[in-house]
Amino acid sequence: MSGLLATAEPADLRRLVEANVLGPLHCARAALPIMMRQRGGLLLFIGSVAASRPARGQAAYATSKVAVESLTRAIAVEYGRKGIRAICIRPGAVDTGLLRSTRAIAEAEVLARIPLARIAPADEIARTIVALLGADASYVNGAVLDVDGGYAAG
Repeated sequence: MSGLLATAEPADLRRLVEANVLGPLHCARAALPIMMRQRGGLLLFIGSVAASRPARGQAAYATSKVAVESLTRAIAVEYGRKGIRAICIRPGAVDTGLLRSTRAIAEAEVLARIPLARIAPADEIARTIVALLGADASYVNGAVLDVDGGYAAG
């Protein structure tokens, strides 16, 4: 959902919160007992660079993604001693159906805000996630990692 907060439909806001806030909460709630029984696990959440650098029309979306970051940190603190980790990645511009309409009207503007000056293919984000799932990242817990070509740094 994008659009100015003052004109947002309450039903649209509710759907956004249900998907982006309650969805991860319920998934974590369901997974945590299983992970506690097996004495470990990783919850990997998908945030957004909009949480730290929202664009115009992203107030509700950005707010929902900040909640995901907070959930990540809270789980890391609450369950780390049980061997359960939580990580959140914040993708930037990714070549998906959601971005296609933006690319059609403002691709040059989007690219100008990304220091690497390119939009990531979805499989590049997936490879980052796979790396975080591996043993080499076993000490990463409570982190919110930008995977955005440098967008959040600029």
